[in-house]
Amino acid sequence: MGIPFALLEAMPPGSILHFDKEFLLELGIQWINTIVIAVVLSKVLYKPVKNMLDKRAQKVAAQLDGAKKASNEADTLKEEYESKLVGIDTQKAEILANAKALAKASADKTLADAREAAEKLRNRASADIRSAEENAKAEMKREMIDISFLLAGKFVAASLDDKTRSDLVDSALDELGGVKWLA
Repeated sequence: MGIPFALLEAMPPGSILHFDKEFLLELGIQWINTIVIAVVLSKVLYKPVKNMLDKRAQKVAAQLDGAKKASNEADTLKEEYESKLVGIDTQKAEILANAKALAKASADKTLADAREAAEKLRNRASADIRSAEENAKAEMKREMIDISFLLAGKFVAASLDDKTRSDLVDSALDELGGVKWLA
């Protein structure tokens, strides 16, 4: 308030701003009101607003901590799942190896069974052939005996004497008994 009043009174009338006593008094009262309101508001509103801002900052910090924790948990789960995937790949390889081994064993068993069945069939066929050969030999022997008897009968009919007949039968039997049959 160091403005001299003489300067204020020297202002021409009709000017926009008059620095008269009334104006200066009102200006001083407004400054005092502004300072009082600022002090009162700072005392009344500062603490609640500050508390609200602190709570909000804590809430944001808690959300950030929660996000970090969730991110860490997600990373842990990801690593766990990746290790499980590696384990699954290992199990898959083992299962495939076991399946291949079982398939090979089954194929080997089937092949062995087929070979065994073929061997049995071959043995049975050989036995049937031997039996057929023996039956054929026996049949041939009977046929030869029948032919021999027929020839002997014809010789007898040709009136050979007993001695000659006897010699012929003995020689025929000796020849038939001494023949080796195919084995």
